[in-house]
Amino acid sequence: MDEVNTIENHDPDLRYLKKPWKGVAFCDLDLIRSIHAGEIGATAVVWPDEGKFEGKLWHFNEKHEGFEPLLIDRITAGAMISVHDNLKPENQAKLKDWVQRCRGHFAKMYELCMENVTFSFMGRK
Repeated sequence: MDEVNTIENHDPDLRYLKKPWKGVAFCDLDLIRSIHAGEIGATAVVWPDEGKFEGKLWHFNEKHEGFEPLLIDRITAGAMISVHDNLKPENQAKLKDWVQRCRGHFAKMYELCMENVTFSFMGRK
């Protein structure tokens, strides 16, 4: 009988895909605002549908096996906050909901924000 092909016995270099993650946070607009303000540095984020915390360690569920936390930096946070703050209140609520709902919704909002923001680094030292 053939051995079942799993991550554990297929390639030892792929075992890292099942590791627990430390120092991640759930994605929400308040966290993104804190990153933009410089209160915290770039932060790795996850969404509740992707897994669960066991103590301080994050474990992805089987459906999201092989995923990694998404790193949100200050430039990304700034673009998202800039777009959010210039929307009508009802659309601000929608953007906030979509950002924290799931990774796919976040990606749609990220694309929308990046399409509507112009970056300028002129005059910065």
